[in-house]
Amino acid sequence: MHSHYLVLLICTAFLIGCENATPPQQTTPKLNKTVSSQPNSLDEYPYMEHLIAPAQLLSWQEDPQIEVILIDVRKKEAYQKGHLRGAHHLWRPDIRSTAFPFGGMMLEKEALAKIMGALGATAKSKIVLYDAKGNPDAARLWWMLSVYGHSNTYLLNGGLLNSPKGWISQAPTPKKAAKFTFADKKRPELEANQAEVLAAIDNDDVFLLDCRSLDEFTGKTIKDGAFRAGHIPSAVHLEYSEAIAYEHSCIFRTLKELTIRFKKIPKDKKIIVYCQSGVRSAHTTFVLRELLGYSDVANYDGSWIEWSYHKNLPISVGL
Repeated sequence: MHSHYLVLLICTAFLIGCENATPPQQTTPKLNKTVSSQPNSLDEYPYMEHLIAPAQLLSWQEDPQIEVILIDVRKKEAYQKGHLRGAHHLWRPDIRSTAFPFGGMMLEKEALAKIMGALGATAKSKIVLYDAKGNPDAARLWWMLSVYGHSNTYLLNGGLLNSPKGWISQAPTPKKAAKFTFADKKRPELEANQAEVLAAIDNDDVFLLDCRSLDEFTGKTIKDGAFRAGHIPSAVHLEYSEAIAYEHSCIFRTLKELTIRFKKIPKDKKIIVYCQSGVRSAHTTFVLRELLGYSDVANYDGSWIEWSYHKNLPISVGL
């Protein structure tokens, strides 16, 4: 049976429809004329450690010596309509703290450990994450688990859309609770806080990157949850979706194209990325660190929701 699925993986050209693959307020980005985004080999990313292809996932699942926990990070209704076989379900409210007067902050370490244990994960588990929009929500959970100290966390390239029809199931995945602990050291360098962002505004050695839509950046639109419109002063805009090949099942763009699209991001400075609530910016953090080899990139957890909540903090509007 497993060999049948492997054949499907290699041979099938059938992919399910894209679930809101193109981000709101934006059409699919136009390809740069000097490059072409074609289905790629993950070997081309020299710095990549936490991105896998469907074939790698299948190999791990077939190995009795490897513990794999597969998690679908989408709304429950979407999960119920069809998810990858063996996938558990988590969505944003499940991994969000309620300790703040605004939304979007990441769940506390102990609470997240309990959730992982309830899904059957242990300190030895390879945790594989996916969604159906190019993996921004999956990247958010990857970032959280990485910050707290579980290095065996991976994104499935392309997620649901890059998987064969035979992998899709509507059956819920049974849960077998286990004891989960964060076995690795915490990685505070992956996270930026409000004080660090405020200090970065006038610090030429720090590059603030806003990866929301252009309308959010300029203040033309404001998403639910935010308290003011605009952006953090001195921030430069580059939308997270530049990294996603929507025309190829939402896989990451080729290394050559990513290098061109992200060329204005300096490699000799600390990069702090933010968005509305740290989801899209977690995706860009993954791209910069894992695919392009930037060594000092942090995701601002509170992002625009937290910043806009505090009326004493400065904002800018327009370009």
